[in-house]
Order: sequence, then C-alpha cells, then structure tokens
Amino acid sequence: MKNLFLLLVFLCTQAFIPNAFSQKVFTDGTIYYTIKVDAPDNNQQLANTFQGSSYTLYVKGKWRRIDMNLNMMKQQIYINTQDSTYTFLIETMGNKYMIKLTAEQLRKRPNPYHDISFTDAQGSKVIAGYPCKLAIAHLPDGSTFPVYYTTQLIPEGDYSADQMFTGLKGFPLEYQMTVQHLKMTITAEKVDLSPVPMSTFDIPTSGYREVSPDEFMR
Repeated sequence: MKNLFLLLVFLCTQAFIPNAFSQKVFTDGTIYYTIKVDAPDNNQQLANTFQGSSYTLYVKGKWRRIDMNLNMMKQQIYINTQDSTYTFLIETMGNKYMIKLTAEQLRKRPNPYHDISFTDAQGSKVIAGYPCKLAIAHLPDGSTFPVYYTTQLIPEGDYSADQMFTGLKGFPLEYQMTVQHLKMTITAEKVDLSPVPMSTFDIPTSGYREVSPDEFMR
C-alpha cells in the first residue's frame, strides 16, 4: 500500500508543475480538484478506498502547495519553483513523515511521463467555468490518455524537473492517469483567483519525522 501511495505522491507532483508560457495570468489563486476512481472488479475494494479523494492546488508567485486527501492518507506538498525544492508532508496510519527533495533527486526517480507528447483532438467542454480543448497524451510505452486544457490559466515560473505536461499548450483542468490498474479522472471543480495568504506556504518545523523515500517505504 505504501508503494502505491508513494507513487501517487510523485505522480501528482509532476502533474501540477506544468510548463511556463509567455502569458502569466495565473500567479495567485487556488484550484480545487476532485478524483473519480475506476478499477477492474478484482480491485474494487482498493478503488473504494480512494473514492471521494480530492486535492487543492495553491499558487502564489514562485510558490506551489498541493493538498491531497486520499482518505487513508493525507499529504501536503510544498514547491519552491525558484530553487526547485520540494517538501512532502505525509500523514498515514497515525504517523507523520516529512520528505525533502531537490529537483535533481526527484528527476532521478522513475518517471513514466518522460518524453510525453500531445496531439490536439476534436472535443471541448467547459470545466470550472473555463473553456477547454481536448488533447491526447502519448507515452513512450504506447499508452495514451485524454487531457482537457484551458489557455486562460497560465502559471508563472520556470521549472527544471521532468514534467507530466511538458509540451501541453495550456493548463490541464481534467485528465486521467492509471496507477496499478486504477484509472483516476482528475477534474477541477472550482478556480478561485483570490490572493492566497503567504502563510499558506509556511512549512511546519515540528511534528513530522524526516525520512528519505526509501525509508518511508520500509
């Protein structure tokens, strides 16, 4: 189970560090996402543990924070895009862990989205009030997944880590990813462009045991 959780941690980190574009309109605000989980019948019990999961993306200048509630585990991810550092706070089974990584350390971890590419397809919808276009993501292993993106939300900043949405023409508001036979559909429910308090990005200094990813897996 920890293996699945840790994989989700790093995949979701890749998911919300998209490319920077010439427009810089989304420099301060919050996006609220929901997660729908589908699985083969023999994995339904595992899928049920994730139903109702959600996460929230906070953006302010160079800072990103992702709050994920996966029911059996809660986590916060703090990202400083200026120096490309990452802090993961994970709460599971009554324990609290902190994992710190540099962009270089994160890049060395397995990344199934390396060399991803996108092709536009016919299809559109409005998500959280934003018009979105359909693109199909192509992975090196031959698999694909759909992404609905908007060009009206463009994050500020440059990112050095390998990224799930490198090459996408806009900001993803709905997409799918498959983790150990679980198909997860991630959809933005609300976009709030109100200023985010700077205190949102204050990283706790106590209460968590700092471990490496390998130590967390033990």
